[in-house]
Amino acid sequence: MILIAEPVHFGDTHVQVNAAFVSLFKNIFPQHQIEVVAEEKHIDAMRAMSTEDGFETPDMRVLIFKNAELLELEWLHRTGSFDVAASKIDSLAAGLTQYEAIMHKEYLMLFYFGFSYSYFGVGEYNKALHWLNKALNDNEGSLRQDFYSYIRLYNLAVHYELGNNSLLQYTIQATTRYLQKRTRDFPVEKAIIQNFKKLIKTETAADKKKAFAKFSEDLNEVIRSPEDKVIFRYFDYISWIESKLSGSTLSDVMRKTSVELS
Repeated sequence: MILIAEPVHFGDTHVQVNAAFVSLFKNIFPQHQIEVVAEEKHIDAMRAMSTEDGFETPDMRVLIFKNAELLELEWLHRTGSFDVAASKIDSLAAGLTQYEAIMHKEYLMLFYFGFSYSYFGVGEYNKALHWLNKALNDNEGSLRQDFYSYIRLYNLAVHYELGNNSLLQYTIQATTRYLQKRTRDFPVEKAIIQNFKKLIKTETAADKKKAFAKFSEDLNEVIRSPEDKVIFRYFDYISWIESKLSGSTLSDVMRKTSVELS
């Protein structure tokens, strides 16, 4: 059986499954039964595979754990369910200790980042920084440097929320040097850094609101293609900025966006 989780996600675009979509899969895999399920059921089905014959090897168990748990974290973040995600971290961290010896470092970093983002979403910024530092301190040259660049930029938002303005100024400089050394000259990344430079100079609530409004405007100006939006899969700057402008929580903004896209 092949399970198709609905909606299907292509970057930031959500595609509803229709008859033509299912028909395409039936033509490609005529020997398999095709079932369309909600995303939650897809995750549960992946977890259930660990008890089936042929999936009991250590490599298969770590593969199922990694895919199911990272997918669920991403889904919970995308739908603004940060409280649910944060409530799962202790058990997920315990699971990681069981598999970390045979899990690729890249996936460990994805888990560390996922834990950090979960805590960020519920306003527990010190815990967010703890897990983020584990990811930042575990960088290896063989790992994906695009992802490492994205979490260094996310690090700016964590320090901003913690009110670490003096440290944030140093972190902005270090992040700028890091991106320059890797010849990353992407407009979205530059806009993020430039606007954090402006944010740390603001003092009054009115000035901060103006700075966030300009941040939003600058990001929307430089987003030209789906590739420009990849960074938002890791941290949703647009929703975070909107939460600052509207006085809402990040969870509320992302829940509303998720409903509008579904």
